[in-house]
Amino acid sequence: MASGGRLAGEGVSDNDELAKLIALIKKSEDDRTGTPQQIVIGEFSVPAVRVPDSMIAGLHGLTRMEAATLRLLGWGRANSDIALLLDCGEPTVRTHMNNVIRKLELDGMRELITLAGLLFHPLD
Repeated sequence: MASGGRLAGEGVSDNDELAKLIALIKKSEDDRTGTPQQIVIGEFSVPAVRVPDSMIAGLHGLTRMEAATLRLLGWGRANSDIALLLDCGEPTVRTHMNNVIRKLELDGMRELITLAGLLFHPLD
């Protein structure tokens, strides 16, 4: 059992618990001395605390379009929205997503969406 009576690997059970986790992430970012360390993914910077150590090398290997696709996915955009915003077709968006999955050695789309949200979803 993990803390809070949850089994290890279980998700967050309610909004209060999620709010506490978000506050903890914000606090760890605020507690850093000086400017928070940033990791560059394509053209985008994210706080290093949000990037899993095992993903850093793979994230640096993404193309500009793959990184943009990942960012928009993290914002909760649908494939059709991403295609419109990146001025490409939906099959191209799916290709970029599959390339990211392959480069980061993810297990599939669920893991990709989770990672994208962790990296790019606003905490506010």
